[in-house]
Amino acid sequence: MAKQGYIISIFGTKGGVGKSIISLNLGIDIARETGSQVALIDLDLSLNGDLEMLLGMTSSKSLAELIPLLDSIDGSMLRSFLSTHSSGLTLIPALRDHREISLITEKVSRQFLSLCARTFDYTVIDCGSSFTPVSMATLDCSNLILLISQADFLSLHQTVKTLSYLRIHHFPKEKIEVILNNVHPKIKKDDRTINSTLRRPVLELLPSSPDTVGTSIIRREPFVLSAPRSLLSRKVGEVTLQCLKKLPKLPNIDFRISRTEVASPTAVDTRPHMDAATDSDTKKLQVSEREDLINQIKKSIHESLIDRLDLRKLDVETGSDPEKAKR
Repeated sequence: MAKQGYIISIFGTKGGVGKSIISLNLGIDIARETGSQVALIDLDLSLNGDLEMLLGMTSSKSLAELIPLLDSIDGSMLRSFLSTHSSGLTLIPALRDHREISLITEKVSRQFLSLCARTFDYTVIDCGSSFTPVSMATLDCSNLILLISQADFLSLHQTVKTLSYLRIHHFPKEKIEVILNNVHPKIKKDDRTINSTLRRPVLELLPSSPDTVGTSIIRREPFVLSAPRSLLSRKVGEVTLQCLKKLPKLPNIDFRISRTEVASPTAVDTRPHMDAATDSDTKKLQVSEREDLINQIKKSIHESLIDRLDLRKLDVETGSDPEKAKR
């Protein structure tokens, strides 16, 4: 059997965390680092077209346009229909028009990703930020899932919910990594609030770099190309190396097997992630995990207040001395 290429899916734990920009720059960096054939697929069906805009190019064919050919084309034919950026990255949008959204189904996603795995050495997917049949099938067909979030409290909370949802649907934890984007440079990987909230290590922290990112967007040139020495580009490079090291240790994908079931067949699900689980066992697990999360939140807030107020250094007599308490 021919060697199967690797598939990396980038999933946002909520909107606006920078997953599209990370997907684009990671794809280009993998192509530069390995010299391999790399495809970038825009499967964020709710906001399709961002990657073409960020690259300043239009792909020859979209996935929706290729659907009638999927049963008959091979890798070489597929490449002939697609456009390649000067960096060597092949871009594949899902749609040209939102009226085509119903054409992109779970079956189409699995069939197309199987073809991509036979055609490209690496396929990077911008997978959106909602759990739908298509996004679940895409994650299921991925060797590695990178969850993109941020370091603020609400984003970390949403990341915990996303991890819980994936665990409920039996996604192996070894294929899931968390990346925090737009992080203050002083925050480190061993930050107590981050670790106590997520209860797992993060793969990488990407620093807040508004000038680097802003210039990249205006010029329509990925920052790993326009600012390769920037701290942000170096951090993306570290993500690339960690992914390349991890991927060979992960199992191949059987594209014929679906382990996930989501109710609606085509609609983009904009409900909170955890609302999609409906069976009684799942609901019990949700309640338990929410209670656990609340306790973790209380603990994190308590520890943060202690650090800020430095209560441990206060005079222990203050509590019993009204005059000292006034001071």
